[in-house]
Amino acid sequence: MKHWYIIAAVLVVVLLVAAGAYWFWSQATQAQFFTDALKTYRVITDVSIGGETYAITSGVVTKGGETLSGRGALPALRLAYAATTAQRRPLMNLDGNTPAGVR
Repeated sequence: MKHWYIIAAVLVVVLLVAAGAYWFWSQATQAQFFTDALKTYRVITDVSIGGETYAITSGVVTKGGETLSGRGALPALRLAYAATTAQRRPLMNLDGNTPAGVR
């Protein structure tokens, strides 16, 4: 095993390529999940991320009139999904109650 460092370098490169492919596939899968969920329930909302406003209409993300897809739309899709879920299925439905009354 005179050239063990070559084998180690090749192994590291293969692992990095596999990790990158998995990350890319995971991002695409997440975007598709959020798009399908927001489309199913016909969600129409606006979200703001870092001062930029995104419009979501049934899973389609637009920013400044331009339609975004894939990884570019993923942060807006995540936020729209989380906001919609929180509004429709709140963890603690305490409407009309004050924190002092919860004790």
